[in-house]
Amino acid sequence: MEKLFEKMGRIRIIPQLDTYPLLVEFAKTAPGKVALTAVFSLFLFLLMPSLAHYLAPLLLVISLLPKYRHALVFCGTVSLAALGLTWLKSDSIAGLPGRYGLDYVWDGWMVVPLLVASVFALSSLLHWLARTGRLNFMRGFSAWAPFTLLLLFGLILSYLPMPALLKAAGWAFFFFWGNYVWFQVYSIQESRLPDQPSMVRQLAVYQPYWYPSLLPIPKGASFLARIECRDAEALAVCQLKALKLIMWAAVLNGVFLLSEGFFYGESVDISRSFLLQWRSGALHLFFNENYLCQLLQRDFVAYFQPLDFVLKIMAQGAPAPAPGKAIASTVFYFLMYTCKLAISTHIGVAICRMSGFYAPRCVYRPFESKSIADFFGRYYYYYRELLVTVFFYPVFFKFFKKQPKLRLFVATFAAACLGNTLFHLLFSFDYIVQHGLIAAALSFHTFAVYGLILTVGIFLSQLNRQKKPPQTGWLGSLKALLVIVSFYSFATIFANESHDSIMVNIRFLLAIFGIG
Repeated sequence: MEKLFEKMGRIRIIPQLDTYPLLVEFAKTAPGKVALTAVFSLFLFLLMPSLAHYLAPLLLVISLLPKYRHALVFCGTVSLAALGLTWLKSDSIAGLPGRYGLDYVWDGWMVVPLLVASVFALSSLLHWLARTGRLNFMRGFSAWAPFTLLLLFGLILSYLPMPALLKAAGWAFFFFWGNYVWFQVYSIQESRLPDQPSMVRQLAVYQPYWYPSLLPIPKGASFLARIECRDAEALAVCQLKALKLIMWAAVLNGVFLLSEGFFYGESVDISRSFLLQWRSGALHLFFNENYLCQLLQRDFVAYFQPLDFVLKIMAQGAPAPAPGKAIASTVFYFLMYTCKLAISTHIGVAICRMSGFYAPRCVYRPFESKSIADFFGRYYYYYRELLVTVFFYPVFFKFFKKQPKLRLFVATFAAACLGNTLFHLLFSFDYIVQHGLIAAALSFHTFAVYGLILTVGIFLSQLNRQKKPPQTGWLGSLKALLVIVSFYSFATIFANESHDSIMVNIRFLLAIFGIG
């Protein structure tokens, strides 16, 4: 049985392109770079058509002119933000004047560049203060300054009276600042390093074009400098690995779409085999529905509903599902979310690699993990790195040095619960504006319970790893897999950002055991 698992682990769906010497040599040449970028852009267009037409020429220029890589990365990132192709959507702030009785809306083309420039100026100021030792904010916790100041600014906007225009402008700045705050944290974290990159290079990776979101991927500018390709050989191999990764993302995307349509009963809208169709602002490749129905001898019907949808309708008064469907909804939702996360981060890392930076994957074989703690790092590597760097290490090295178990628990709690909840709280911009920062934070009580569950699970997993090594062999791997899927599926029940009462999640949990 163990040999069978080893053979299955060696099965390769995507060819190992970077191991073919002739292909590597071809990728070093100008025609090879053009061909490689063209094939990569095709897969990118299938997965992210809204960005592909912009990124394809940028990636080609970066490939052909690696000497100007950093300048091109900066231009690409800044222009992406100015065009509104990141989380910085102008429609998020366009209605703020109307909310406060002003009879006009803000034009994104004018407001977004101004706000981005303002946040960049603030970031440069914070970095300079940290680099020169003037940011003496809680000894050992100076990296907490950006989000602490952001929260104080949010409290002022929420509860102090001020003119309507000033409050609308303040919330707009709060939104943009919140989208960049974790990048500022990394900049301050790296500000005292002897070989720190310039501030311009740091701003180049503030919501970079390869993964424009709140989470820094891959971490800060210093990390990016360490993984940069230094010669033609390294760049060719890195770009071939990028092509492999985006091909794998396309395979996962196909599996995700078919699984979603089959198990959730969503219409996949297919009329012909291998038809390219627009759905939800994206272009997808679909297979023939009639052929697949004949193959499986069944229609696309809903076997159960997604967990987030079930919780939503239960909050509106719907009854809890039967135990079997509740378990299926929970486990499948967790598996689907893991797949979706792998797809999105694989695309981002692949674009980063095409730009000449050999970034590790964010999601790397998570179901080969040996423990709950190990899974959290494999499942969302860069997010775990952020929580560990910003919350775990400062607390771990500061408090309870003579009580190792308490020290480990408190540091894990700071990362998995407090930091985790704070990160997701900043996604709820509209709710914060409408109800105030304190009310928004209190509405995250369910997600805080999720963070507490993660804390306990990861803490016990770390203690168990210290006492005894993980079991080896296929039986040990299977046992670890069952424990991991069961724990994280259970925890996902409380990973709810809908601001509803936790009683909804408890009712659903009891429904799994047939109670209520």
